[in-house]
Amino acid sequence: HAQLYGVDLGEGTGGVATLLGWVDEMSSFIRSLDTNHLIGVGDEGYFRRAFSFGRNLYNGSFGVDCEALLQLPGIDFGTCHLYPAYAPDEDSAVFGARWIREHIEAGRRAGKPMLIEEYGVKFDAPGTGRANVFKTWLDQVEASQGAGALLWMIASTRADGTLYPDYDGYTVYAPG
Repeated sequence: HAQLYGVDLGEGTGGVATLLGWVDEMSSFIRSLDTNHLIGVGDEGYFRRAFSFGRNLYNGSFGVDCEALLQLPGIDFGTCHLYPAYAPDEDSAVFGARWIREHIEAGRRAGKPMLIEEYGVKFDAPGTGRANVFKTWLDQVEASQGAGALLWMIASTRADGTLYPDYDGYTVYAPG
């Protein structure tokens, strides 16, 4: 079993050790240049756990380990992204609330805040509706005492009055 920064990476690390080494080196370098700003990774938030629920989100197959990243000394806060496409067979609100809770708990175990750095639901996604899904997720961030959540993406109109393009189906249009 490979060990890095006190984390048991198990057999066949799938790139986790390489990524952790790179993030450690880069965060140390950034810190050497700037001691006044917080450093986060901006990762999707995938886990590497023995119990994986049969999902790639949890089994380390993406070569990322959110919990191991939180252990690096140069990382000040955790990040994750949240999109229902990660678990298309689950209710969007239920999946998202669990994903949020699990990440905030991981941050708490590491003694670091967790930011839901990017989240979104496609406007035409089946289920309970975008506004209800967002409410469920934001209520979970608050209940779990997360560091915050940043919507992907908010747009409005351009100077010429046309809407900013929706390139990926996640855009929420703000009035005015």
